[in-house]
Amino acid sequence: MSETNGVETNQVECLVIPFGEKVKVTQQYYRRVTGRKKEYVSKPFEATGIFLGWRTISNGATYCDCEDGCYWVAEKYIKAALVSFNATQNPLYIPAGCIGV
Repeated sequence: MSETNGVETNQVECLVIPFGEKVKVTQQYYRRVTGRKKEYVSKPFEATGIFLGWRTISNGATYCDCEDGCYWVAEKYIKAALVSFNATQNPLYIPAGCIGV
């Protein structure tokens, strides 16, 4: 993996996967919250779903002060695939290296 403009890139991302293509995944991202920090962590997850597109997600923290109010500071940007597994559930973020056609 290399980093360009603060965003992780992976050769897998360069694959052109058409919208609506059936894909197999081996991991998913879930958001872990500890205090004011929020980060996406991958965990094993095997399923077949429908590819919806690429997204950029971020890890970081929320800060609050009297003058500016509350604001988000991103520490790291991550490219992820958005995949739907069920018509009645929200789509999930999938690590770019864990998706196959």
